[in-house]
Amino acid sequence: MITEQAVAFGKNGGLRGISCYDGEQPTQPGRTAFLLLNAGLVHRVGPFRMYVDLSRKLALHGIFTLRFDLSGLGDSSLQTGADDEAGQAIADVVEAIDWCEREHGISNVVLAGLCSGADNAHEVAVRDERVKGAVLIDGYAWPTLGFRLRDYGPGLLKPHRWLPFLFKKLRTRRDRIQCETHPEQSIPEVYVRDFPPKKRVESDLQNLI
Repeated sequence: MITEQAVAFGKNGGLRGISCYDGEQPTQPGRTAFLLLNAGLVHRVGPFRMYVDLSRKLALHGIFTLRFDLSGLGDSSLQTGADDEAGQAIADVVEAIDWCEREHGISNVVLAGLCSGADNAHEVAVRDERVKGAVLIDGYAWPTLGFRLRDYGPGLLKPHRWLPFLFKKLRTRRDRIQCETHPEQSIPEVYVRDFPPKKRVESDLQNLI
């Protein structure tokens, strides 16, 4: 029997989530829990409700899961205290780990996330030794020479693709120049996914391994 329970934690109980486990008792102390982190602006059900399905399947294998909303997303209120949004996300995940340890004696966790959820999982994993694993779906990645050859190579053999490609590059260059010369006319981007320096990420992954 799968049990799902609404939980509140963090400052003034402002962070909300759903714990999922098999049976009447959440788990035995010392076990490992899965924490599922928001993907972008999608609330705790995850894209196409994948976090709901994943939580229930993990519960059938005796694994405690917590899917929750970060500050300002879904049912969670806007938390304060961090210097920026990225710092607040890290603080929220640490609060979730603290809650698992305090309420259920679970001090080992695996963080799983997609896109920005993967970014947040990465950042917390390198900071908190209670994180024993991380599932980073569409996490930090940079194009390699092989990628560029596979991506652009086929198009080079098809001349009818060259002109649209050049027009696209010229439009991008024109828009960039316009933003630099007339910043008051530029349209702010809704979401920008900033990557940390590649060398730092390489070092992070080596340390985690």
